Amino acid sequence: MKWMEAKVIFDPKGCEFAEELISDLFYELGLKGVVIETPDDRSIENWAEDAKPGVNHHSVSGYFSKNSTINEHCGRLENEL
Repeated sequence: MKWMEAKVIFDPKGCEFAEELISDLFYELGLKGVVIETPDDRSIENWAEDAKPGVNHHSVSGYFSKNSTINEHCGRLENEL
């Protein structure tokens, strides 16, 4: 199955409330899970050389299966945001 990632990046002011609203919208669209990313303030000193760098934004991502409903879901996501 093929998937499409939809990522919503938002301002960190009131981030817990924004995370909840965006996550709820993804769940209303039938997704079973979301990924929440927040910047990591920890130092990367002493990390492995191949460690992935942290993110520099707040975001919520959901994954839609690429099927006949993908356009409908993407349109609703854009309208409701």
